[in-house]
Amino acid sequence: MIKALLKIRLRGLFHSMSQRAGKKRSTGMTVLLGLLFLYAGGAFCVLFGMMFFSLTPYCDAGLNWLYFTIAYTMALALSIFGSVFTAQSQLYDAKDNELLLSMPIPPRLILLSRMAVLFGLNLLFSVLVLAPAGVVYGMYTEFTALGLVSFLLCGLTVPLVALALECFLGWLLHLLLSRLNNRAAISFLFMILFLAVYFGIYSQAGKLMETMINNADVIAGVFRIWIWPLYAMGIAAAGQILYLPVCLLIAGGIFGLAYWILAATFLKSVTDHRGSRRKVKKIGKLQAGSAGKALRFKELRRFLTSPIYLTNMGLGPVMTAAAAVAGIIFRKEILEFFGLFPNGDALRPAGIALVLGLLAGMSCISAPSISLEGKNLWILKSMPLTGRQVLDAKLSFHCLLIIPVTALAGAVLAIALGCGLWGTLLAVFLPCLACLLCGILGLIFNLLFPKFDWINPAGPCKQSAAVMLTMFLMWGAVLIPLFLYIFLSPLLGAIGCLLLFAVLLSLLNGGLLLCLRTWGAKRFESFE
Repeated sequence: MIKALLKIRLRGLFHSMSQRAGKKRSTGMTVLLGLLFLYAGGAFCVLFGMMFFSLTPYCDAGLNWLYFTIAYTMALALSIFGSVFTAQSQLYDAKDNELLLSMPIPPRLILLSRMAVLFGLNLLFSVLVLAPAGVVYGMYTEFTALGLVSFLLCGLTVPLVALALECFLGWLLHLLLSRLNNRAAISFLFMILFLAVYFGIYSQAGKLMETMINNADVIAGVFRIWIWPLYAMGIAAAGQILYLPVCLLIAGGIFGLAYWILAATFLKSVTDHRGSRRKVKKIGKLQAGSAGKALRFKELRRFLTSPIYLTNMGLGPVMTAAAAVAGIIFRKEILEFFGLFPNGDALRPAGIALVLGLLAGMSCISAPSISLEGKNLWILKSMPLTGRQVLDAKLSFHCLLIIPVTALAGAVLAIALGCGLWGTLLAVFLPCLACLLCGILGLIFNLLFPKFDWINPAGPCKQSAAVMLTMFLMWGAVLIPLFLYIFLSPLLGAIGCLLLFAVLLSLLNGGLLLCLRTWGAKRFESFE
């Protein structure tokens, strides 16, 4: 039975990667997606490789085990951070849970099959950290045969422990969300808190690395006394093979305990739909509204009530607002940074437009909006609505949610940094054009690569080609003008270059909007 369930999971995964709207994805698009994944993976490997090069002094000090312990700690943290919200949605919010539970399948096997897919995801995250760590160590010193075997086997325990911890956290999160009215809002707050801690640590990464290098003995003592399992993993990877069985037993025990708790509560957790006490709503006088307003309200309701949609696509506006606050707090440091460049005063509007444009690329609210209709697409198709009306409503909702925040952030930053009248106008107008471009591109790519057969909203929101292509193309659309700016600014001046980019971006938006309202409307109407 578990073999059949795993086949279903893997078949669904490969189907979502190779199919779009019931048709096989073209070879070129498959190659492009593969190259994007390779690029992202290579960037992470290079980043962690540079980090581990700075830890090689541990080996000179005879603390090889501490080098491996820190590598396992980083891999564990990245796995948990990258998968904890996915675990909650995969285990408890999958739309085929009730279908599978209606069959003569033990719930523990359904749970185990879902955990196996999460284990593969954790293994990928662990490889991104441990592969550079192993390569750097092998270049700097030599692996013994037993040390290499121990390093690899301990590396396999990292995703297992991460899986146990994130599934347990996902279970606790599900218990909390199932008893609250607005699950999406609470989940969104958890994500913001999670990211605040992450970015807080990341912002101090340089100081942390320096502290770790200069206080190796203190850190070694902390691991040896307070986090003994990670200490044992480092000792085993350093060549002391007797610690390896202990590490395997500890990892197996942690996973076994988590699986036992989740298996005992899985059936009740999935079928228990009790929430907090429902509010009695009094309906007053009803008023007729336009179709566009009704469609935008539908988009807003979905956005605010879908935890996955809100947590993944709602971070862009939050980070845009945070950028404005950070610009005020660190105004002096930012001005000093621009002062390092010749004619740095003229670069300030371009810098603001660049930062807000990159953040606009993270606000892909429209990219999964068509796919999220899922099995309810027929409801829209049965209404007296044209494809153009539906697409216009999705685009306008995207713009209404993103553009006001972006415009306000641009104005605050421009005034705080003293950009002048024209600089302020362009620092506001260019990012707003980028937001519009992101909304149009998201819909176009979603029309090209729809994903209606998702199991849970994480499919179209986190694993779809539409979101990835929109994000990467938006970043390219922002970074390419940056290089052109370097060559053109001596000829046209800073303001002249920004005006040129504004005109070109307006023309591009106009052409793509026309394409969306003509070809896009017909494409949407052809969906079944």
